[in-house]
Amino acid sequence: MAEAATELNLSHKMMISRAYHDSLFMARISPMGMIFIPCYKGYSHKPEEYSSPEDMANGVKVLSLALAKLSLD
Repeated sequence: MAEAATELNLSHKMMISRAYHDSLFMARISPMGMIFIPCYKGYSHKPEEYSSPEDMANGVKVLSLALAKLSLD
């Protein structure tokens, strides 16, 4: 995912997510990661949560490119 973001000229950083429950079971059978996109004030799972269409599209681009590259492995 970092390679895909770099290739798309998008800023990114590695971080530990407190959303471990999303990955807890999958990590037992496969390496995994999550793509986070900017949200208004960092809000998540709240009515005030908002991400711009551009940020959402960039997240989809990173996911798409990462999956395409993984398909070649």
